[in-house]
Amino acid sequence: MRAPARSGAGRGTARAVDIVAPAGLGKTRLLSDFARYLGADGKAVAYARALPVDRDLPWTYAVEVVRRVAVLPGAGGAAPASAATLVALDPSLSNVWSGVAASHSADEERLLHRLSAIEELMRAVADAQ
Repeated sequence: MRAPARSGAGRGTARAVDIVAPAGLGKTRLLSDFARYLGADGKAVAYARALPVDRDLPWTYAVEVVRRVAVLPGAGGAAPASAATLVALDPSLSNVWSGVAASHSADEERLLHRLSAIEELMRAVADAQ
C-alpha cells in the first residue's frame, strides 16, 4: 500500500485509500501513520472521517472530504464552474473560492455536476504535487 501510493503521489496521481474493518482494530491509527508517511515527503494528504451520526444525511461525507482537499495547494486550480458547484454543495467553501457564486443545477444534472467538480478538485490538487 505504501509504495504505490507514494510513487503515485509523486507523479501527481490522486489516490484514495479505503480501510474497512470492525471497530477497535486500529483503522484510525493505520491511516494516521500512513498520512504521516506520505506527508514526510511533502505530499498533500487529506484525512476525513465518516461519522455514523451523519450516515443518513446526503453528501455529508463528500462535503467533509471537499473541505479537507480544498485547503491543499493546487485547489485554486479548479475551474470556476466546478468551484461554483462545490460552493453550492457547501457555502462555507466560499472562503476558499472568493468571488465565486454558488451554481445550482437542475436535479437531474446535480449529481453529475457534483461528481465532476469533486473529481476536478482532486486532479487540481494532484497536479500541484
